[in-house]
Amino acid sequence: MCVRLGCTALRVCDGCFDDHFPPGPLPSVSIPTAVGVGEGRNAVFYYVLKVSADQASANSSGQWGVVRRYSQFEALRTRILALSAGEHGVPPALSAAEFPPKTSWFSSAAEVVAERRLGLGRWLIATRAVLMGARAEEAGMVAAVREMRQFLAADSS
Repeated sequence: MCVRLGCTALRVCDGCFDDHFPPGPLPSVSIPTAVGVGEGRNAVFYYVLKVSADQASANSSGQWGVVRRYSQFEALRTRILALSAGEHGVPPALSAAEFPPKTSWFSSAAEVVAERRLGLGRWLIATRAVLMGARAEEAGMVAAVREMRQFLAADSS
């Protein structure tokens, strides 16, 4: 039951969800491949994430796949940095996690995609490690963990 004003009994308000249900461990993740759709300058690339939870959640092995675009990674990074910024700014370990930059297509698209895939994987692993160290009283970090969890969730479609 929420103790904030305006909340009804047996209902968890949106403003204090994390107080009631602090997040558990984040699943581990890797990016084994990228898939291109289209040709030349019209090609669109999707990064296939392999997500593994300690407990079986999506299937009997506790593993599932998620497909994301680079722009979705950028949006996640922006949200995590905004949520985790406390009175002393963004935690240094989060801001130090290197994020692969946007690139031009002057070099081989296959090379760019492979390099970006590796960079996104390193960023995910580094960011996950920082978020896993978040304490329950760090509301912004807990919210950032929730963002990461939603990003790694299997799509319902």
